[in-house]
Amino acid sequence: MNDSDNSQGGAILADDAPVNLEAEFEASNVKEVLDKLDRELIGLLPVKTRIREIAALLLVDRLRKHLR
Repeated sequence: MNDSDNSQGGAILADDAPVNLEAEFEASNVKEVLDKLDRELIGLLPVKTRIREIAALLLVDRLRKHLR
């Protein structure tokens, strides 16, 4: 893909460009959902851990789509 071919509409960044995952995390409502999960479900630590892992992967995937 060259610089003029950007069908996704996202910004094309250099390979070494910094990405702010914390800002993306704050911009999403993931924190609120995970906090609610902690409040409303007692125990289930392995399940909550896996959900947090999946949420992190989805956040990275979302960021990749925005920056392609």
